[in-house]
Amino acid sequence: MKPRFVNMRSSIRGFQITSIALIGREKWLAGCLRVLLCFTPLTFLVDGLIQISIGGMSFCNLAVSATVVFCVVVGWTLVQGKGSGAFLGAIGILVLVLFIKAFFQGSWNNFVPWLSQYQYYFMVPLLAYAVIQSKLNAEEIAKTVRLISVPVAVISLYFFFTKNYFGLVSQEVLNQYAIVGTRYTRMLGVFGSPNVAGSYFAIVLAFDFLFGAKGGRLRILYRSVTFACLILSFSRMAFLGFALFLVIGILSGDDAIFPRGRKLISPHMGALLIGMGFLAIVLAMAGSGIYFWHTGTDFFENPRLEKWVSFLKTFGDYALVGHPFALHIISEGATLSDNSFLMMLGSFGILGSIPYFYLLIKGFAPSLGTSGSRIGVLLMLLLFLFLSDFMALYPSSYLMVFLLIALGRRRESTSA
Repeated sequence: MKPRFVNMRSSIRGFQITSIALIGREKWLAGCLRVLLCFTPLTFLVDGLIQISIGGMSFCNLAVSATVVFCVVVGWTLVQGKGSGAFLGAIGILVLVLFIKAFFQGSWNNFVPWLSQYQYYFMVPLLAYAVIQSKLNAEEIAKTVRLISVPVAVISLYFFFTKNYFGLVSQEVLNQYAIVGTRYTRMLGVFGSPNVAGSYFAIVLAFDFLFGAKGGRLRILYRSVTFACLILSFSRMAFLGFALFLVIGILSGDDAIFPRGRKLISPHMGALLIGMGFLAIVLAMAGSGIYFWHTGTDFFENPRLEKWVSFLKTFGDYALVGHPFALHIISEGATLSDNSFLMMLGSFGILGSIPYFYLLIKGFAPSLGTSGSRIGVLLMLLLFLFLSDFMALYPSSYLMVFLLIALGRRRESTSA
């Protein structure tokens, strides 16, 4: 029989090895997530340059998806974080709906093309689970976002002013996004889409207001350039979302947006001035004939609103689990790609949509609260979801996941 101190030494040694392995996995997870933050904004650019596809998926899409799955596997080996189970539950709901959908159809035909269109409804909860499991704090996330946003903004501005996208964007797309009365097109950035560019820069600005240092010439320059990129995207969704975030933050007197000691005016006056400033930009653009707000129809006949009406007329046909794999979500000739909630209902029906969004809300619950910054971010997100298929606006939807979890991390650190 071994002496007791020998057994104790063996136990301590085993604990040390386990601890080292645990720390190693945590570092791997944090490192991979930082790589994702830096790489995802550039995937459209890299894919266009290398033009490699594997199994019908672009190289970058496959690499990002594989990295997210790897992060989930590593995160699974760690102590489960608060709310992480809700994100896995959301994935489970969608998988269940897929099997029910396949059972009704009798086959999995056309599943792969269908999945390529709706992959981000699966990937967003998976990424959220991985980030929750990591030890990344809010400041680390914000620092990485600022680091990559600088070259993204510089390249995007170069593309905008030169219109030289190195063949990544077709002339047809450039003509589609031409700004009336000018020789420029809406900023597509390194993303190939004005809505993705606009929402990305809006979230980057929210990150900087919430987690960046206050004041300084470099900070003013950084925010000015980023805001210029947001404006040049001419994305009404992004423009209104960021304006809402700012106004709510100022009205609430949130220190992150309206620091104490620098309040030369009241929060209400500040919010009024910000709102008037945004309105002046819209009116100036509209008065110059530049495309920004005009839709060519009366507001109440807006096509995006009409889609709700047309969808509800036929929703009963696929109310339980959504449209079959072979069908795109089209209702009376109108696609539903301008609204995440309509896309979700049309794709997964009531059986998938209601529990899915409930579990996402439950998972992000630590990020929610009554402070102005949290309410502002939440309202910005809801506006994005209502005015676009934001879940599929990659990489903006991924960046929003990091923002929400960073808010939760800051809340936990301040209450500790």
